[in-house]
Amino acid sequence: MSVFSLLDEVKESLRPDTEIIAVRNEVIGMIAHELARRDIKALPVPGGSVAKGTYLPLDHDVDVFVRFSLEYADLEEKLPDLLERALKQFAPTRLHGSRDYFQFVYQGYDFEVIPVLAVSDSSQARNVTDMSPIHVDYFRENGLGLEDEVRLTKQFSKAQGVYGAESYIRGFSGHVIDLLIMHYKSFYSLIKAAAAWKPPVVIDMERHHKDPLDVLNEAKLSPLILIDPVQPDRNAAAALSQEQFDAFVSSAKKFLQAPSEAFFVVEEFRKDLLLSRLSEHPGSAVWVDMELFDDKTDVAGARVRKSFERLVSQVRLSGFDIVEDGWHFDHTSACAWVCVAQEILEPSYEREGPPVSQETDAARFRDTHETVIEREGRLFARVERKERELLKVAQRVCEELSSEKIVLRPCLLSAASQQQQ
Repeated sequence: MSVFSLLDEVKESLRPDTEIIAVRNEVIGMIAHELARRDIKALPVPGGSVAKGTYLPLDHDVDVFVRFSLEYADLEEKLPDLLERALKQFAPTRLHGSRDYFQFVYQGYDFEVIPVLAVSDSSQARNVTDMSPIHVDYFRENGLGLEDEVRLTKQFSKAQGVYGAESYIRGFSGHVIDLLIMHYKSFYSLIKAAAAWKPPVVIDMERHHKDPLDVLNEAKLSPLILIDPVQPDRNAAAALSQEQFDAFVSSAKKFLQAPSEAFFVVEEFRKDLLLSRLSEHPGSAVWVDMELFDDKTDVAGARVRKSFERLVSQVRLSGFDIVEDGWHFDHTSACAWVCVAQEILEPSYEREGPPVSQETDAARFRDTHETVIEREGRLFARVERKERELLKVAQRVCEELSSEKIVLRPCLLSAASQQQQ
């Protein structure tokens, strides 16, 4: 089968039904009625992938933007309060952000309703969300006929673990994927280009800048510089990390080498299989279960990622050689694991000090350590280890990080330790 026949088959499997649109329109009508009844000058409009026709079959998330008249610009901080009154029939949950927004479930679909000002360009925007409806309009005007290609790219990105701009993922947002497909015109063309990407990759679809790198401040730089076509001062891919950029490039190369439907399959997380494999590890393996107590997914996810990175950092600093690590987050709970080559570390290790020629630092090093030797013009000291077992390190880290928002519980999985028990 040719790669294009393969992609056509995947496209067909990713085309969703339209029930979600009917439910969304019903909700929009109900919100519009309440706004009018309360004489609030605002109009609810479709948002997100459902509005653009790029949603996937299993998507149950629906975005609705409520565009408030610019008459409310000076009362911008009051928009969530006004909207909340019109959403009472849905018993929504109010979430805090740069501007508060609302979530509720209706007929099995997860709705997110965001108050925005009805701006016509970025100069009128008071909040980053104010431009979101304009992004939808831009895709509708420039992405017509590319919906299948966007869905392919989304599914590929999800399967490769690089989809989402949330702080705990730092991958490719839906908006970034929309822009990339509008630029490259197809999934296959994007993948061919991505396989050869060398950062920084600079894309300015509307040619707003002679050199975007001269215009953007350092905080907006990333491996992919994607100038937002309706916000020229914004890098749409600013949240993308080097790690996720590299993962996408690597996956693109692998797909071109051996195209397969498997690249579009999101693998189910099987805790039982992973635990079984890790327990047979020849060195040591530690597993950490995390219990979360935060309603905001992005915040909870960021806390999980930070905890994982702290664990890995401390394991490495303790002297272990890490051969595998990872983490998984599913909104209400999470886990992490670290595998190392050693079952137990040596009682002491040699710490490298400063060159003898750096007299002040050398004197401080000698004062700090009991036994110091000199070798090839540099000082070294023999240091006793405080923690020699992986579990001990994990227990300390988990105790330090556990709080009212997250509880971490470590356990050792190495085969050797289980046999001793």
